[in-house]
Amino acid sequence: NENISPDSRRGVELLEQSISQQNSMAAYALGKAYLEGTAVMQDINKAVTLLMIAAKQNNPYAGYLLGKLYHRGEVVPKDVAKALYYLEQSAGQENEFASYLAGKIYLTEECTQDVTKAIRHLESAWEKENHYAGYQLGKLYLYGREIEVDQEKAIAYLTASAEMGNQYAGQLLH
Repeated sequence: NENISPDSRRGVELLEQSISQQNSMAAYALGKAYLEGTAVMQDINKAVTLLMIAAKQNNPYAGYLLGKLYHRGEVVPKDVAKALYYLEQSAGQENEFASYLAGKIYLTEECTQDVTKAIRHLESAWEKENHYAGYQLGKLYLYGREIEVDQEKAIAYLTASAEMGNQYAGQLLH
């Protein structure tokens, strides 16, 4: 029934019970709830601890979220090395968003710039049809930042990305 408010306390108890039984999705869900502060009172420390538990149990969503949090540095101190650690772990578990973000970090963060790693991660995300990755690869080959310009590859990536709905790729093609 829509008129009944959710029983957050019971939900937390059930999730904690599942966490004690090594359920990484429960740790991820409760960590995310503490991070957002909607169903429970926001608690960043609890959120990060739970997300780390889930990531340690190879939960690709938790790894991606931790990577994103450490990269942004808004609710936890920015730590690019930690961000890449969690993103690499999550990317290794086929999380296309983690692959994309890791690739972008390897392209843009001066302290960790590594175009070879960036391309590897972006191509991995692209294989899963991530149009943002196609756009980044297209730009990379078009402008040749630290790699040789390849207009044919650039146009192929940008065209496919634009066909998937990436407006920036479409604009760049024009």
